[in-house]
Amino acid sequence: MMTNPPLLSIILPVFNGETFVAEAIRSVQMQPLTDWELLCVDDGSTDGSVDRVLSLNEPRLRLIRQANQGPAAARNRGLAQAQGEFVAFIDADDLWPADKLARQLAVFMETPAVDVVVGLVQYLFAADAEPPAYRFTHEGNRVFYYQLGAGLFRKAVFERLGGFNEFLRQSEDVDWYMRLKEQGVTLQTIEQTTLLYRIHDHNMTKESTLTTNSLMQVLRGSLSRRRQAGAAGQLRNFSEY
Repeated sequence: MMTNPPLLSIILPVFNGETFVAEAIRSVQMQPLTDWELLCVDDGSTDGSVDRVLSLNEPRLRLIRQANQGPAAARNRGLAQAQGEFVAFIDADDLWPADKLARQLAVFMETPAVDVVVGLVQYLFAADAEPPAYRFTHEGNRVFYYQLGAGLFRKAVFERLGGFNEFLRQSEDVDWYMRLKEQGVTLQTIEQTTLLYRIHDHNMTKESTLTTNSLMQVLRGSLSRRRQAGAAGQLRNFSEY
């Protein structure tokens, strides 16, 4: 029997995330909006992640399994199977506030020209975690930052810009946002929290050398593209964002 595609596709990559993944999925289930599909892409987990996901018996969830290829490849796998008009992302160790989708979808409804809506990130610190070395711009450990989980995207944006760079094991989200800025995609920010970002002892981004190297590679790539665009008379004003 044919069914209508969902309004929203949610992509959740997981690699050895059994400790937190059930909480991440429950935070999706708590959204008042129910017209979604959840694409959980297991990226070669060797722990009990898959069993934890399947134990939730969520009919809107599709489990996709692949050999370990990194978060960029896992997200791209989810994008390739996404059926919704809008796309959202959540990592296995993060959470969504209960009003995330409603707040961001309201912006799309009010401003049809918008392609991406990004809100504030609130940091949650586990007992074993070291707080980051920067100042929060908003009370309650909140900051504006281009986290994928804090955004809501029209799927057409990925059809325009392409997916994530699978050669990057980290900073693939920064690379994608850089390309978004370079191409003049319409992005709107809101002052509400749209992601609860958990800091714990096993965050991938704590691998500082790999993180620094990946970020430098991303910045060099963006600079190179901007120089080429400038030579072609197409360089945009980056102060718009």
